[in-house]
Amino acid sequence: MNVGELIGGGALWVAVPIALAAGLLSFLSPCVLPLVPGYLGFIGGSVTSARTADGMPVPSRGRLLGGVALFIAGFTVVFMAITILGGALGQFFIRYGDLITRILGGVIILLGLVFIGLFGFAQRTIKPQVRGNVGLIGAPLLGLALGLGWAPCIGPTLAAITSLSWNLGDPGRAAILGLTYSLGLGIPFVLLALGLGWATTAVTFLRRHIRAINIIGGILLVLLGILMLTGVWTTLMISLQGCSSMSPSRSDDAVVDPLRPADHADAADAATDAASSDGGVNSPALGPVGWARWGWRQLTSMRTALLLLLLLAIAAIPGSLVPQRSADPNGVTQYYTDNPDLAPILDGLQLFDVYTSAWFSAIYILLFISLIGCVIPRTQHHWKALRARPPRTPARLERLSTHRETLVEGADADPAAYAESAVALAEQQLRRSGYRTERYDTERPRGASFSVSAERGYLKETGNLIFHGALVGVLIAVGVGGGFTYTGQTVIIQGDTFTNALVDYSSFNPGRFVDENALVPYALTLDQFDVSYVAPDESGAGQAGDFVARLTTQRAGEEATTGEVRVNQPLDVAGDRIFLMGNGYAPTVTVRGPDGEVAFSASVPFLPQDRNLTSLGVVKVPDGLPEQLGLIGFFYPTVAELESGALTSGWPALVYPELTFNVFEGDLGIDGGIPRSVYALDTTDMTRLTGGDTGVDSIRLIPGETAEIPGGRGTITFEDDSALTPAGEPVKRFVSLSIHRDAAATWVLLFASISVAGLLAALFIPRRRVWVKATVQGANVRIEYAGLARGEDPTLAATVERFARDHGAALADRSAGAPT
Repeated sequence: MNVGELIGGGALWVAVPIALAAGLLSFLSPCVLPLVPGYLGFIGGSVTSARTADGMPVPSRGRLLGGVALFIAGFTVVFMAITILGGALGQFFIRYGDLITRILGGVIILLGLVFIGLFGFAQRTIKPQVRGNVGLIGAPLLGLALGLGWAPCIGPTLAAITSLSWNLGDPGRAAILGLTYSLGLGIPFVLLALGLGWATTAVTFLRRHIRAINIIGGILLVLLGILMLTGVWTTLMISLQGCSSMSPSRSDDAVVDPLRPADHADAADAATDAASSDGGVNSPALGPVGWARWGWRQLTSMRTALLLLLLLAIAAIPGSLVPQRSADPNGVTQYYTDNPDLAPILDGLQLFDVYTSAWFSAIYILLFISLIGCVIPRTQHHWKALRARPPRTPARLERLSTHRETLVEGADADPAAYAESAVALAEQQLRRSGYRTERYDTERPRGASFSVSAERGYLKETGNLIFHGALVGVLIAVGVGGGFTYTGQTVIIQGDTFTNALVDYSSFNPGRFVDENALVPYALTLDQFDVSYVAPDESGAGQAGDFVARLTTQRAGEEATTGEVRVNQPLDVAGDRIFLMGNGYAPTVTVRGPDGEVAFSASVPFLPQDRNLTSLGVVKVPDGLPEQLGLIGFFYPTVAELESGALTSGWPALVYPELTFNVFEGDLGIDGGIPRSVYALDTTDMTRLTGGDTGVDSIRLIPGETAEIPGGRGTITFEDDSALTPAGEPVKRFVSLSIHRDAAATWVLLFASISVAGLLAALFIPRRRVWVKATVQGANVRIEYAGLARGEDPTLAATVERFARDHGAALADRSAGAPT
C-alpha cells in the first residue's frame, strides 16, 4: 500500500475527524482540564533557565513551548502505541471484523455512559508523583507517565479511537489515528503555553461547565457506539472506500484480501491489468435522481429505522437531565438563577423544550417516514409470499445440512404406489403440524420420484410487520394525542377551592388542539393534609413517612365526593389525573395601615428550603398604605437557634412555630404589566427597613402575635388559624398539584401491547421449510427428509429427526395393518 492509499482510504476520512474531536473531548475530561495549570506549572519550572533576584523561576516563552511539545510527544507515544496495537490486532482478526466491530460498539456505549458519569466507580485516574526541576527531559517523561495515568479516566474516548483503529485493520492507518487523537489532546496545551488570553478565558469557562460538556461528550460516544453496534459504521466505511478516488485495483484486492481465493470471479489476468490504464472497477456516476433514490433506500431500510429508534431514545436523555418548561416551568426559572452562563446556551439548543425541539422533531419525523417506507414494501412482499406456492423440492436434498434418509427394501408389490402413499402420509402429518404443503411428483427414467414441499413460520414475518406497524401507531398516537393533552400546576391552601379554569392555574401548558376556554368543569377543595414523620429516636428522624391530601371533588350537576392524593397515587377526576407534587405551610398574614384598616390579609404559601421545612415566602402589599411594601419572610415550624445566632427549624412538625420578616418599601414592579413571580421579591428599587445594615431587627412573630412596622407604617399580624384547621394546628398547610390530561395514553398502551405481541412472535416463531421425498429405486424406496431454516433455528435438526421417526412409525403401523 502506497502513501496515497494509506491516507486516502475512505474509512480514514471519517475516522480522523472523529479522532481529533475525541482528543479535544479528552482534554475536557475531569482528570485533565482541572489539572491543566498544574501540568503547565511543572513544565514551566522544569524548563526554567532564568531566575529573579529573589530566586523565583522565570521560564522563557520558547523553552516553555519546547517543553509543552516534548510533553505532548510523551503521551503521543503512549496513545500511538495503543492504536497501532489495535490496528495490528484488527488486521489479524479481519475475518471477524463485523462481529468485533459490533461488540466494540456495545463497549463504547457503556463507556459513553461512564463518561456521562453514571458509574461512579469508573471515574478514577492514576496520578504519578513527579517532583523537582529535571530540565527539558522531565517534560516527555511527564507526558509518558500521565499518558499511562490518564488512561483509566479518558478510557471512554481512547477506547472509541482504539475501536476505530481495530476497524481499520491496518497498523499504518491506526498510527495516523493515534497521532491525530494526540494532536487533539495537545493543541489546547500549546494555545495555553502561547499565553493567548482567549484560550485562558475559554478554559475557565469550560472548567465551570465541565459536567455539561461531559454529558454531551458521553452522548456523542453513545451515538458512535450505536453506529458500530448496528453495523451502520461498517456500511458507511465500505461506501466511502468505494467512493474513494484512490481505491485499490482488483489485483491489489486479490493480494491484500485474505478472504478471497485467487480464482474469484473478479480476478483478472496480470497481463491485462498491466496493459489497462485503470485496473479498478468504476461505479457509474450518480445524478441527482440516483442520489435521491440511494438516500431513500437508506432511509427506509430496517437498519436505519432501528438506528433512528435508538437515536430517539438517546435524544430524550437531556429531558431527564434538565428541567422542561412543559412539566416544570419553575425549575427552568431556578436553573437560570443557578446557572446564568450555561442556561442561555442550553436554551439556544432547545434543551429546556426537548420534546418540542426542532432536532427531536426531525428525528421523530424521520423515524416515522423510515418505518412507513420500510413496512409498506415489506407488507406487499409478505402478502405475495403468503399467496405463493411453497418452493419446489431441491433435486439433491443430501446437500442440505439437515438431512435424514431411510431405505425401504422390498417395500411392496408396487414400489411406486408405496412411495406415493408414503409422501401422501407425510403431507397429512405436515398439515396437521401447521405447514403449508405442495406436492411435486416427477417421472424419471431411473424411477419415479414423489415429494412434498412444506413451509411454516410466516407468522414470524407477520409479527415483525405488526411490531413495526404498531410502532408507527405509537408515533401517531403520541403526535396526534399530544395535541389534545394538557398539563397544569396549581397550589391549593387548606380550606380553599380550585376550579378547573385557566385563571386558577399557576402554569398551564396545553396541546395545540386544546381549547383553554372549554376545560371539563369541576372543583377541588383541600380539606386536610395529613403527614407523619419518623420519630427522633429512630433512623431517618424527621423524614416524612407518609402524606396524603384529602380532597372534596365537585363536578357540575353531580354530588360532591371525597378523594385522596398520595405520592405516585394520583386521583382521577373527569379524565384528568391529579398528582401530588409538594406541600408546605401557608401562614396567614394580616397587614394594617396606620389607621387600622386592613391593607392585606391572606394565607401565603412558603416554599420549603430543607427537610425540616424551614420555608421562604414573600408578602407583597401593593395598595392600602402610603408606599408599597414587600416582606421577605422565613417560617420555622419548630424554631431553633444555631451557634451563629441564625434561626433554623429543628423539626418539620408544628411544635413551636415562628415567622420572621424583613421589610422593604418602594416600587414592587407590578404596575408595569410585566409578570412577576409571587415567590420572589425584586428589591432593586426598594428601601430596606429591617435587618441587614439598617440597625433595626427583623420582625419575629408567633401565632396570634402582632408587631409594629418601623416608621409608624402600620402593623403586621401572624394569625392563629387553630379554629380553621381540622387538627387544630395554628398554621394552614398547602399542596402543590399537577393536573394532567393525556388523550394518547390509551392508544399508546394499545399499540405498545400490540407491538410487544408482534415482537414475541418475531423472536420465538421459527420460519422453516421441510421436504419429504420418496424415490423408487428398483424394488426399493428411498425416503429422504430435509429441512432449511430461514434465520436462526436451533431446533430444526431435532424437528426433522422427530418427524422422520414419527413418519417411519406411521408407515410401519400402516404396513402391519394392511391385508396380506
